Amino acid sequence: MAHQTPRTFFKIGSILLSAAALFGAGTYLLLDWIARLSFAAFLLLLVSSLLFITSCYLLLALVLCCRGVRKWGGVEGAFSFEVAKEPAFWDQKMGYLRVVEILAPLELRKWVYSICGARIGDRAVIAGKLADPDLVEIGDGTFVGEDALILGHLVEGDALYLEKVKIGKNCTIGARSTIMPGVEIDDGAIVGACSLVTKNEKIPAGTVWAGIPARDIKTGFL
Repeated sequence: MAHQTPRTFFKIGSILLSAAALFGAGTYLLLDWIARLSFAAFLLLLVSSLLFITSCYLLLALVLCCRGVRKWGGVEGAFSFEVAKEPAFWDQKMGYLRVVEILAPLELRKWVYSICGARIGDRAVIAGKLADPDLVEIGDGTFVGEDALILGHLVEGDALYLEKVKIGKNCTIGARSTIMPGVEIDDGAIVGACSLVTKNEKIPAGTVWAGIPARDIKTGFL
C-alpha cells in the first residue's frame, strides 16, 4: 500500500489547491465588484454586513444562554445558601438568565422562556419576567402583565428554596404583581395588579385575588 501514499497526498493537494483557487477567484470578483460601487453603496453594504453579523452573533449567544439555563435548571428543593458560595447550578443558571434578559426583546420573551425550559401554553402572553423559567408552567390563554414577576426561588436566612409555580388556563396576572415559589393558580383566576401571592399559596379557579399579601376579594365563576 506504500505506492498509494503519494497518490493520496496528490489528491489532497489537488483538492486544497482547487479550493484555494476558487476562493481566490471568488475574492477577486467580490473585491472587483465592490470597487465598482459608489461610496454611498459601499457604505450601505458595509453597514448592512456589520448589522447582519452582529445580529447572528447575538442570536447565537441568546440560544446558547437559553440552553445553559435549561441545562442547570429544573432543580427543586431546599439548599444551604451562602452569599459567598452559591450552589454551582444556581450560580450558572442565574448568570445565563441575566444575559438572556438583556438580549431578548419583549416580543421574543415567550419563545425565549420556552427554550429556557418554561412550559407555556398556546395564546399565552408574557409581558412580565420569569425569574426561573425552568420552574414555571403557564396554561393556554393566560396573560402575565407588564413587570409582573414570577419566582421559582426564595432565600430565607441561609436557606435557598426552589419550587415550581403552576398557573392554569385563561388566568390573568396583573401588572407588577409578584408570584412566589410553590404557588398554584387554577384556571380562570385573576391576580390584581401590584399584588403579592406568598409562597405555596393555592388560588382556586375563577376567583379574584389582590393585595399584599393577596387574598380572595371576589369569588367568580368560570
